[in-house]
Order: sequence, then structure tokens, then C-alpha cells
Amino acid sequence: KVTAAINGEDALTHLNANRYDLVVTDVNMPKVDGFELTRRIRTNKALSHIPVVLVTSLDSREDKERGIEVGADAYIVKSSFDQSNLLDVIKSLTIMGEDPEIEVVGSVNDGIHALDAVKKYKPDVVTMDIHMRYMNGFDATRSIMEEEPVPIIIVSGSYNSQDNFKAFKALEMGAVTILKKPHGITNPEFEADAKQ
Repeated sequence: KVTAAINGEDALTHLNANRYDLVVTDVNMPKVDGFELTRRIRTNKALSHIPVVLVTSLDSREDKERGIEVGADAYIVKSSFDQSNLLDVIKSLTIMGEDPEIEVVGSVNDGIHALDAVKKYKPDVVTMDIHMRYMNGFDATRSIMEEEPVPIIIVSGSYNSQDNFKAFKALEMGAVTILKKPHGITNPEFEADAKQ
């Protein structure tokens, strides 16, 4: 079930009255903007577990950092919006959110912000793609391992188990492994992947 809210204040009213698995919000809204909505969700004990995805036209580094600071789980820029990307983000946040052993502490859309997020959240493990804007996954892995070493698993749709070059490159940069990204929720093979 999807509920639409006309602004952040309306969203908070719905969130306090009903149970939701996920919030997808714009940043630019009247009354309570998406940053403030996310901050209020994170500081409300009853709501703080709900993943929040910001989908916005704001593309500056400062805006992305603010999204991370207020507690957004993902930050998607509308100019590079891709429905399958949104569905993959939603799938990863909701599937991982169902496992009590896994807590998703942050999500970013590019390699440059990955290092910032690792410094801020100090995760136990990092997953990332190879293909990202501004800095690819190999370079981001190298930077993280140089500054904030943490186990990194590269998960990419462009990798297959026969691709030795990418596997060795990932290991050389410091990743513990590289895996093929499972099919997205809209793919007919999704159910078979999920069972594996």
C-alpha cells in the first residue's frame, strides 16, 4: 500500500497514525522539507527504524552531506533518476531491514560520498557497485582502505564469475570479494535469485 502526503507535515501525520515500511520523499516541500522530515523521523523512537529515501533535484555535495547528516538511507538525484535504481534501493533497504542481524546505517550514490559515509557511520561492512558517478567502486575501495579500513564487498551487475580481471582488481584495491548483483525486483529471475 502506498500513501501520498502533500508535504512533510502531512507525512508525519500519516507516519504517526499508521505503520509504514519505507518513506520516499522529495526535499523541496512546503511547511516541513525532506531534510527536516528525515530528521524528525530519526529522532522519533517509534519511527526511527523506517528507511528514508530522498529523491531530489538538489545535486550539490553539501545537500548530499546534509541528507546523510539528517539520517537518510539513500539520496537519489532526479537528473540521474532511474526507476530500476530506485527499486534496487528500496529492495535493499526493505530486505536488509527485515533481518534483525543487519542494520543499514547509510547509503550514498557515488564513490566520493562513500568515504565520507564510512568515516561518519563506522560500518562493520560496506557494499558498493563498480560503476558510480565521480569515483568508481575500485577507486572508492582503495580510498576507504587507505583512510578508514573496513571489509568491502563489491556487488556489480557488470561482473560475472568468469571475469578474472575485475575480481583481481577488486582484491588488489582491498575488497574482500566481488559478487554479481542479483536481478532487480522487476526482473522475472528475481524470485530465483532471492531463493539463493
